[in-house]
Amino acid sequence: MIKVESYIHPLIEDFLNKTNLLSKFKEEDSPIHLLFPQIMENHITQFKNIFKDNFECNTRIYFAKKANPSKIFTQVALDNDIHIDVASENELLDVLEIGFEGSRIECTGPKSDSFLKLAIEKNCLISCDSINELIRIISIKKEHNLENSKTSILLRISNPRISYGNITLKDSRFGILIEDLDECYSLITQNSNSIELKGFHIHRSEVQRELKAEFIKEMITQVIKTREIGFNTTIINIGGAFSPLHHVKDIHSYRDYLNILSQKLQHNEHSENWRNDFYDLSLINNQVKGLQILKQKVYQGMFNKLSYFNEILNTNFNEHITISKILEELNITLCLEPGYNLLEQSGISIAKIIDVKKYKDNSYISSCNINSSNISSTFFESLCDPIYISSSDENLNNYNNINSSLPTKVIIKPQSNASKMYLFGNTCSEDDILMRRPIYIENNNNNNEPKIGDMIIFTNTGAYKSYFQDASPLMQKKSKYFKVTNIDTNNWEILEENDN
Repeated sequence: MIKVESYIHPLIEDFLNKTNLLSKFKEEDSPIHLLFPQIMENHITQFKNIFKDNFECNTRIYFAKKANPSKIFTQVALDNDIHIDVASENELLDVLEIGFEGSRIECTGPKSDSFLKLAIEKNCLISCDSINELIRIISIKKEHNLENSKTSILLRISNPRISYGNITLKDSRFGILIEDLDECYSLITQNSNSIELKGFHIHRSEVQRELKAEFIKEMITQVIKTREIGFNTTIINIGGAFSPLHHVKDIHSYRDYLNILSQKLQHNEHSENWRNDFYDLSLINNQVKGLQILKQKVYQGMFNKLSYFNEILNTNFNEHITISKILEELNITLCLEPGYNLLEQSGISIAKIIDVKKYKDNSYISSCNINSSNISSTFFESLCDPIYISSSDENLNNYNNINSSLPTKVIIKPQSNASKMYLFGNTCSEDDILMRRPIYIENNNNNNEPKIGDMIIFTNTGAYKSYFQDASPLMQKKSKYFKVTNIDTNNWEILEENDN
């Protein structure tokens, strides 16, 4: 057993210490997601200041709405004068209703004809995902007599060329192959009265700084080439995916956990995870494979934006000039699409235990009033311990991290007064697993059995986790979303989203 505590933002920690969540949500049996817009505002300010204070190149921030479509966060983006990236027609309709103008909207991802038509009518910037999409844009404009105004597009590149190490990029379903760009240039030239090529877009999931620098270099190369052809290209969009999605309080405890997991695999011992799961680790010739991937999924504390972009933009474009300097000299605007990194630590999700049963080796199976879709655990399963609040502590305002009173070092056998518990969702699916890892609870009252009504809080769920797969299988109760605001030093306001 090992403690892998989640990193918790100071604002949320203050909220948890001053709010009696057991009392506040005592009668609530829906999945609860609490959103903290002030944390998003802080991230926006940090992004703006980093580029204003440290780099001379022009930058533009697009909030990736798909990270969390709540109007709460969209309103923050609008009020803080940044742009927004939408990936569906309904997202576009939503941001238009809230008050965004087309000039501040970028449309990305796979697009239906109706999505494209609306984007064209509202003068949005369209990131073109394929040659076929470009042809459809041209056709839609002709069919609906929309050729009088120019539609601005970016060409999304699928397979950027890189010269860093021996890395081979994975194939991507998105974007246009480098070898097909000339065909796009020809189509745009033939329709120059209605289509304007503004630049290029590369959005991939690799977070390594060296690769992001390579992607920027590829797009700068394409800008130079297209300017020679006669296009007035001025934009490169690096997308998002700047850091891992899991943030721990102490990276060493997480690595200790992985080391123990590796040792158990090598010695053919049970992992203690549900169904003896090893998080996709495998043993080949007595060597543990997949460990590096698991290590890269976790980050300690908060993402260091300045260090990250410093390294990228101070990379040499060639032997004479850095990326930052050539962007400035060529008057190219660097666009970013942070979704997760604008919502990092901006939300928590609350579950209640609705059933408990004893299992093998004095462990417990606890079913919660949420399911795996409510916290997107299929895509974004938490690798850190959640927060546990015992229902017997209803009169207390403070909270305890699971394992908070236990030693940091690995314990092969749990202490006799700690209970091991597996967390499951409220559907009748065997695969409705909230976490493969067991969690260990130790209460101050020495009664460590989990109980109906105990509260489990999953941290850092503001981006993707609380929305991306959210559904109500078996007609279970739908999630509820609340805006949490610090109104003064000692008081927090909690408003359901529909009440705003």
